Amino acid sequence: MDRVSTYHKILRSSATIVALVLLFQSGVASQSTKLFSLQTESYLASVVGITATVPENELNVITAELEQRKNELDERERNLNQLGKTSLDDRTTFLLATTLFVLLVLIVLNYVMDIARNRRTIRPVSTQS
Repeated sequence: MDRVSTYHKILRSSATIVALVLLFQSGVASQSTKLFSLQTESYLASVVGITATVPENELNVITAELEQRKNELDERERNLNQLGKTSLDDRTTFLLATTLFVLLVLIVLNYVMDIARNRRTIRPVSTQS
């Protein structure tokens, strides 16, 4: 009788879940799932926001100009980063794929070790007359 331990169940379940999340995140199954995932990340990142106004004075005007220049520089930096680096989506997909690969290696090693153990414990019975 082949008994499956809780460890085996958790390992198989986690590999299945990571594989499904990877398919969902990367857009392999459908491009709309990739778009949905990216929009969800953007929404979660911008959930909290507060605005306030203060009477205009010289310090406020200077601060507003500096803030505007800072925003322009941040936008330029984002544009430059998009040219030279991979996007967050690509990194997430790579991380999920790596995790899935590690889980699959653990499953294969587990089966190999189970087979090796079973071969050692089950010895053929020799018939002696």
